[in-house]
Amino acid sequence: MNNSNLGKSGGVYIPPFKLARRMKELEEDKSSVEYQRLTWDALRKSINDLVNKVNAANIKNIIPEIFAENLILGRGLFCRFCMKSQMPSPGFTAVFAALVAVVNTKFPEVGELLLRRIVLQLKRAFKNNDKPQLLAAVKFITHLVNQQVAHEIIALELPHCFAGEPYRLQC
Repeated sequence: MNNSNLGKSGGVYIPPFKLARRMKELEEDKSSVEYQRLTWDALRKSINDLVNKVNAANIKNIIPEIFAENLILGRGLFCRFCMKSQMPSPGFTAVFAALVAVVNTKFPEVGELLLRRIVLQLKRAFKNNDKPQLLAAVKFITHLVNQQVAHEIIALELPHCFAGEPYRLQC
């Protein structure tokens, strides 16, 4: 496979039947770069699809599928897709927080990573005076506190953080 046609999205589109055939060919040498790239792309697509599909009605069905994925390897992907999906649709924040809470029971490092990333997003949004992103981050943090993924002290520190000037964010 030529590396020149690989971009941020993982490369060119490969039809599913060709991808399955190629994976079968590469299965013998699991240490090859191409095999690892294909498995990483499959993990990325699978986690993205599952996070995008989740809603209040089907969360019970999605959770076993998410646990079937390699969440230790894909914890960063899971966090990124949760944050990306929550940002444009703040109405689903409670659903994403519930999903993270269930994942957090088995893999606490995933909840910790997500919380760190949301706090960084909050700081960046506050510094850049980006109100929609700031509100989405605050809403996500408060729902994570309600789901007991984050400690209550984080929610209590939020007003204190916003009391100062934007370039002196203390949280």
